[in-house]
Amino acid sequence: MFQRILWLNDLDPGAQSARPWLERRAHIDPDVQVWVVAVGEGRRAGVEAAAAALRTARVAAEARELPGRPAEAAAVLVAEHAVQLVVVGQGQKKPLDRWLRGGVARRLLRGTAASLLMVAPGAPSAFADVVMGVADDEGSVAHLWDAAQAVAPGAAVRVVGVLVPAESDTGRDEVFDRLLARVRDAAGGTLPPGWSVEVVAASDTLEGMLYAAAQAELLVLATGEGRAGGVEAAVAEGAVEGAPCSVLVLR
Repeated sequence: MFQRILWLNDLDPGAQSARPWLERRAHIDPDVQVWVVAVGEGRRAGVEAAAAALRTARVAAEARELPGRPAEAAAVLVAEHAVQLVVVGQGQKKPLDRWLRGGVARRLLRGTAASLLMVAPGAPSAFADVVMGVADDEGSVAHLWDAAQAVAPGAAVRVVGVLVPAESDTGRDEVFDRLLARVRDAAGGTLPPGWSVEVVAASDTLEGMLYAAAQAELLVLATGEGRAGGVEAAVAEGAVEGAPCSVLVLR
């Protein structure tokens, strides 16, 4: 999984936060291929330098300078090369930077079938404090094991479900018991070391996920499209715009 990766790199310092994760991913799987993409004229030298830096770290990387708008240009390359994951830097935590990159990420989620990793500034190469958000349905935990490659060995992983009291008559304990049973079943009977399950109450699912991830390094979500279970697409889009940490959206 995640062998064909597109790094959408606007050459801003914030975008470079993705490089350590890409290098580690290629170290785990030598068959990883990365397309480093910059959109707009006059970016050839910069994108070539970014690709060369990856190749120095023994990552198979190819530079592309593309015309047009970032999300639309990336979508063409995603389709052309059957890209599995698009990686985008989150920006330097300035509201405008986050809004602009969040808008690109939202259009990527709507316009491609690839998974998306939005990497926060200063993110580690492997995430050690992870929140995995799941929906309250039968298939919602299936994506958890897809995310294992983004998690550091021995990481603290919280599997979080959100209870919206206004939309459900189910109590927190009942939701917790159901979620714990599903996670244990998916894990082969017992939770992996460092993993835990919790349920938070919130006015809506997005609010609950953002609250749970407030101190985390990575928030993992899966949309229901193309998989058994997952959060609604609007929740994933809101997370890439509003989460204080890196966000991985699995498709």
